[in-house]
Amino acid sequence: MNIPNSLSVFRILLTLPLVWVIVNEDFIWFGGLLLLSGFTDWLDGWIARSFQQQTSLGAWLDPLADKILLNSIFIALTWINYVPWFVAGIILCRDFGLILGASLFYRQHGAPEGQANLLGKLSTLCQFAFVGVVCINHLLPNYWFNLFSNGLLILVFGLTLASGIVYFRIWGHQIYTVTQPKE
Repeated sequence: MNIPNSLSVFRILLTLPLVWVIVNEDFIWFGGLLLLSGFTDWLDGWIARSFQQQTSLGAWLDPLADKILLNSIFIALTWINYVPWFVAGIILCRDFGLILGASLFYRQHGAPEGQANLLGKLSTLCQFAFVGVVCINHLLPNYWFNLFSNGLLILVFGLTLASGIVYFRIWGHQIYTVTQPKE
């Protein structure tokens, strides 16, 4: 277990306090913990690249930490009626499908080929941006932040749906390829 992997585990452990402060609508603490999780996400990537500490565990752990953190935040924001249930549902379904699909594929055929696609990265970025805007909008209520938040939410929904379709299409092709008899 190296430092970048430890930071990913730390981000996973931040999930419980983040959910707690959201459910209790303590958006000052939420903002601080969100910044801390973002900083540790950046730091683990920087350390891994700068000091050649990239590992196969880290390649799975870092995105898993993001998924656990974001999914938990979206569930908590849905619980307090800041996010419609269908948006949280599409995020949960896509991420659960990705984790389950990757795990099953890995078990049967080894590591799937390829990295995260651009839509997936954009979806995650917009999810984090939305969560940040919700926090800012709650601390400093403003018509423009609210409007921007609603626009970002639509973008999050669309990008999550589109990236899920792309991921399943790519993995479906990989599964089809590895299950075909060799000639």
